[in-house]
Amino acid sequence: MQFVTLSPSDQIAAMEHGDIDAMACWEPWVSNAQKSGGKLLFSGLKSYLGDKQGDVQWLSFYTTMQVTDSFLKQHPEQVQAMLRALKKATAFINEHPDEAAEIIAKEINLDKDQVKKIMAQNQYKMDFDAHFQSSCDEMAAFMHEMKNIPSKPEFSKYADPKALKSVDASLVTVK
Repeated sequence: MQFVTLSPSDQIAAMEHGDIDAMACWEPWVSNAQKSGGKLLFSGLKSYLGDKQGDVQWLSFYTTMQVTDSFLKQHPEQVQAMLRALKKATAFINEHPDEAAEIIAKEINLDKDQVKKIMAQNQYKMDFDAHFQSSCDEMAAFMHEMKNIPSKPEFSKYADPKALKSVDASLVTVK
């Protein structure tokens, strides 16, 4: 197997021309590759591989809100307001997926049905739980192994749930 580094759009072009046999990237290029005849083998949450089909937890990649310690100390109300807005948006996505897909599709200039399909493959939640912690630890270990970071940081040194806990304590189940 020979690995080549290409941008997602170049991966699709290379696959269409038969220059590569497989690609690894993120949405919307994954669904664009499927439209061009590609077959999805697996994602971080689903496997379509032979006898390994079904739900998996091969990669849990969270989007997180980050602020500096000084910003949090100087502007706790703004951080809490942003978290309340994110909580409201998360609920909206989960309760109104069609409407959310339509809004997002307009913003990112994609077809609503494509966005709806992409969104259906994701989980939208704000839980600061054991799964979040283990996913962060896995990503940190991987980044250290790949030499992207000099050492694997301790979770508690960079992840602080206090602001989220002040917005909704039920979302925080680990320290």
